Amino acid sequence: MFNYQGTVAWLDDERAMLGIALKLLGFDPNTTNADEVAKAADFLKAHATNLKVIAPDDGQDRLARGEEDMVVEYSGDIFHMIADCNCDDFAYVIPQEGTRIWVDNMAIPATAPHPDLAAAFIDYVLDAQVGADISNFTAYASPNQTAIDDGLIQQSYLTNPSIYPSDEVKKNFFYVISSPDIAPIFTKSWDALKATCKGIRKS
Repeated sequence: MFNYQGTVAWLDDERAMLGIALKLLGFDPNTTNADEVAKAADFLKAHATNLKVIAPDDGQDRLARGEEDMVVEYSGDIFHMIADCNCDDFAYVIPQEGTRIWVDNMAIPATAPHPDLAAAFIDYVLDAQVGADISNFTAYASPNQTAIDDGLIQQSYLTNPSIYPSDEVKKNFFYVISSPDIAPIFTKSWDALKATCKGIRKS
């Protein structure tokens, strides 16, 4: 992507984009070292000559409209676009160098007014069939092993290595650690980078 001759869009997600750059540079994607984060921002700036836009999670729509040739975007969004297109024009690829892995979570705040209702909803979502229905609709991997073992997930999804990557591929993935020590460092570099990259490549 960084050396591609056509136009690209990055995702407006500082931890994803800077994390990828940090990994490429051999640094911890969850570093608290401001100098390392700055180097990651410099790396992105140096490889932004093909950048058309930093997109607010609408990369799939921009790709479908032909506004960019390549985008950084969440897998489920791209798989939905491919399904809607019913064509062979698009593909989703996990970078060989690795990328961020993320997990949706459910939690009940300590001050929740209806914790029993919240717990009942969580129980509902964790039902094998409900979990399968969610994964089959979103095209994201299911964490519900029973849904997988009982054959409730679409086979085309289960056998898709971009949705359920191998352990070998996952070795290059990284999780984002949320920390008040990390957030300001990334935000400062990301905001400065966005201001610098704005308008590098015109439509």
